Amino acid sequence: MEVGGAMNLGVFIDVAIGIILMYLILSLMCTTVNELIATVLKLRAQMLSKTISAMIDDEDVRKAFYNHGIIANAKSAARGGEPAPGTSASDSAGGRGQEADAAGRPRDREHPSYLESRNFAMALLDSLDPSAQRNPQGQTAFPSISDIEGLVAKMRDCDIRDVMLANIATAKGEIENLRNNVAEWFDTAMDRLSGDYKRSSKRIALWVGIGLAALLNADSLTVATALWNDEALRSQAVSTATDALKNAGGATAGSVCTATNLAAQTKCLAKEWNNQQALLRPFPIGWHAEQLPNSFGSSVGWVLGKIGGLLWTGIALSLGAPFWFDFLQKFMNVRGAGPNPAEKKQSRASE
Repeated sequence: MEVGGAMNLGVFIDVAIGIILMYLILSLMCTTVNELIATVLKLRAQMLSKTISAMIDDEDVRKAFYNHGIIANAKSAARGGEPAPGTSASDSAGGRGQEADAAGRPRDREHPSYLESRNFAMALLDSLDPSAQRNPQGQTAFPSISDIEGLVAKMRDCDIRDVMLANIATAKGEIENLRNNVAEWFDTAMDRLSGDYKRSSKRIALWVGIGLAALLNADSLTVATALWNDEALRSQAVSTATDALKNAGGATAGSVCTATNLAAQTKCLAKEWNNQQALLRPFPIGWHAEQLPNSFGSSVGWVLGKIGGLLWTGIALSLGAPFWFDFLQKFMNVRGAGPNPAEKKQSRASE
């Protein structure tokens, strides 16, 4: 009885390892799809643009901010060095291309995905006087803290005015303190933005996970049954899981595509998708005609079971590859743990 129980426990652990491995591989595929969506739609850049527009709610100041050389150069870098639409190459080279429209919004979609807090602070403090006359190279004396106090005092009643007044009050008359205060304010806003971006990414991941499970027919119930009944399939899954843990620093632990160029990023993600798809070949997934029910009576139960199995997979995939990678490690450690030598010796002595 003990031998049978131990065998069933071993089979259960192997089945769990196979299921977790499938979730890990599919989660990596979801990550690939999510990154492609975020790259094509520029989700991070769009959210950053909306956040900055809310932070700098004075249109004149916002327009001057986006036309500032520091921000214009960051936007040019996001476009791969190309000038903004409607600007000449010479304007872009001088850092003064018209990057913002009359309402102070960015003129094109190539908004940078990230801005350094120091650069944000410097550009904002230098943009509080939208009517400042600059030379063709866009260079002028940086305003002193007394100049900034005067400019803020003349601003209309708006949120950015209140923020600047609060930062000036704690700057102790030092421009460096004021710059650091504005930078910290920006960092706080970026922390909130990161939280919003993660929540948005999780929602996308859930729908991508359900869609991917349905597309590949990755039914958790069907796969678990096949693993339980097929010893060869379980052994292959455990072997693949062992290899995955050995490659913990590579593609198994997360995406390896770091290119910022859209074409290069898309090519890398496509290659990564193919590699991940190859790891799924041993699993009994995919749509096949012989799997369909033969009668209406059996089709109802089949449909309900299929929906449940696919939804279960989709929800599991939304937890992310890091979660399943850590879970896989724990199960592999349980599987690889043998009896304690001291306990084994004591057991033999008692016999």
